[in-house]
Amino acid sequence: MFTPNSDKQFQQKLTFKCKDNQRQFVLNVKGQGIHYQVDLVPETVGLGPVLPYDTSAVQCIELRNPMDQAIEVLSQDFDKQYVEEEDILKRMDHFQAAQPEPLFLPLRAPGGEFWPTLREQDDKKRKAEDLKEQLAKVEAELFALTKEEQALNEPPKEGEQEAEAAAD
Repeated sequence: MFTPNSDKQFQQKLTFKCKDNQRQFVLNVKGQGIHYQVDLVPETVGLGPVLPYDTSAVQCIELRNPMDQAIEVLSQDFDKQYVEEEDILKRMDHFQAAQPEPLFLPLRAPGGEFWPTLREQDDKKRKAEDLKEQLAKVEAELFALTKEEQALNEPPKEGEQEAEAAAD
């Protein structure tokens, strides 16, 4: 997989080998890496000493996007949608493997909807897990009831019969 790491032109040769064929196929590929950037105005922010929960210490900053490409800014601590989508991705079998492989999906526009197919896949997986848990509980209850029924249907042992006869 080609992942550019700087803002420049890249050129690379990809070699393909086919099983049972000694010839190799070489493909020349070109690409342009893009370094996304955001400007912070002012560049530095200083608040000085601040007491906890003091609401008078406020400093406004501005994020500017000098690029033609739209961006999305979020907070991992406060964005519930981000946390939910990240959890869906973590639950995917694709990433649970010992060596997870890249997942190729269409580019998502800033503010765009999470991939519906992944959300549906996660919903089905969670429903299946819930049903498995419910089934395990029912099986445990059935096992316990079966043991109780067997205990009730067993004839009393000899020592118990004598104790019952003596009591009568």
